[in-house]
Amino acid sequence: NLDPAAEYFPYTPEFDIRRYVDARKLMVNEGLGPNGAILLATDMMYRTFKVWFNDILKYDVEFRVFDTPGQLEILLYRDSAVSLISKIGGSGKNVGVFLAEARLVRNPVSLAVLLMQANITKVRLDMPLVLAVSKSDLRLRKDIGRLLSDCEYLESRIVEEGEGGQKSAAILLCRALAQMPWRQRLVKVSSLKKSGFRSLYEIINEAMCVCGDLT
Repeated sequence: NLDPAAEYFPYTPEFDIRRYVDARKLMVNEGLGPNGAILLATDMMYRTFKVWFNDILKYDVEFRVFDTPGQLEILLYRDSAVSLISKIGGSGKNVGVFLAEARLVRNPVSLAVLLMQANITKVRLDMPLVLAVSKSDLRLRKDIGRLLSDCEYLESRIVEEGEGGQKSAAILLCRALAQMPWRQRLVKVSSLKKSGFRSLYEIINEAMCVCGDLT
C-alpha cells in the first residue's frame, strides 16, 4: 500500500507506507486538511524513499503490485509523485494499470474525458499503461468495447447522446484522441465477483513485451 491515507483494505498489504508516513497523523500534527496532508505525505514519501523501499525489496517475489492514492491529480501534477513512480520503476520492468470505473464509461462524454486522462497519465509517467474497467459487476453498455477502441464511433455516440456545450468540447477531445488511440482489448475486473484478474495479468505481461499485441 502506497496510499498514506488508506484506512481500509480489501486485502492484507505486505507493506504499508503508513508505517513511515501517515496522512491522518499529519492532519493532526500539522493542522492540515485531507488534501494538504496527502500532498505533504507524498513529498515525505519521496524524500524518505531509500528508507522504506528497502523494506519492500526484502520480499523475494516474482512481481509487486503498488496500490497508489486514488486522486489522479497527485500523480499527474505533483513532481514528487512523478519522481517517486520513476524511482519505483527503476527497480525493474513496470506497467501502470489505469482503472476506469464502470459508472463512468456508460456515458460517452465522460468516457472521452477519461481516455484523455489515461493518455496524459501515460505520457506524464513515461511508462506502459493498460486500461481496465473496474466494478464490472455493475451494468455495462453493450458497445463499451467499441467505444474504447473506435474514436469515430465514440464521436458519433457523443453527437447522439451529448448535451449542451459539453458535446462540442467532447467532440474535439475525440478528434485529439484519434491521433493517439487506445489500442487494446477490453479488460473488465470486479473485486466483488473476483473476476477478470487473469485477463488483467495476461495483458500486463504483454505490455512488458515489445512484441505484445494488446488488441
